[in-house]
Amino acid sequence: MKTDRMFWGKRAVFLLSGIIGLGLLLPTHSEAKKPRDLGQACYEKAARLQAKADKGNRNAGRQYNQALDAYLCAAKNGHARSAYLAVILSESGQSKGLPEETKKALMAQAVDAGVPEARCITVGDDCNERSKCLHPEKSEATLVKLIQEGYAKDYAYYLATLLEKGKLGEKNIARAYKCYELGSRSGDNFAESAKRRLERQYEAAELETDEICVEGVKK
Repeated sequence: MKTDRMFWGKRAVFLLSGIIGLGLLLPTHSEAKKPRDLGQACYEKAARLQAKADKGNRNAGRQYNQALDAYLCAAKNGHARSAYLAVILSESGQSKGLPEETKKALMAQAVDAGVPEARCITVGDDCNERSKCLHPEKSEATLVKLIQEGYAKDYAYYLATLLEKGKLGEKNIARAYKCYELGSRSGDNFAESAKRRLERQYEAAELETDEICVEGVKK
């Protein structure tokens, strides 16, 4: 599973609406005083603190804890990605830990809001330590949906491994190959390596079938 690599920011922009003589038409008082979104503000604070701590310094431990508190603030104020990041940071060993019930609630918030990495973690919980996924149809549907949403580079390889190992039911090497192929075309080097491995292990006729990885996504 890939580490989390995305941090998002937001910048307020005021547009000047016209020129009167030599003066500018300024924003009204209500526009100028528009309150900032607290969830976004807490998230940006957390990202700054974690970035500082990641560089390594004598205050890193304190900064990781402050980052966790800021992620929790953001999550409390509706920033779903911060709910996921709070769980990840708390389990990293770099910050203080969180109670299991708190982590479950935060992850549920992230999943309900559609955070891709959080949705993928539910598949990991269902499949990773088992010979067969507990809920194979649900896990497959989650990965298929993520790929259809444009995350083939991140999740086509994962779906392929489950298909190749038979964790979703019977082994499906031909479809696994198509998913490795899709991941490879999307820029995933692990998928490219796995694709070549299958090409060495199987005859071309076994791999080049009418199977597709995911409906609605180019072969």
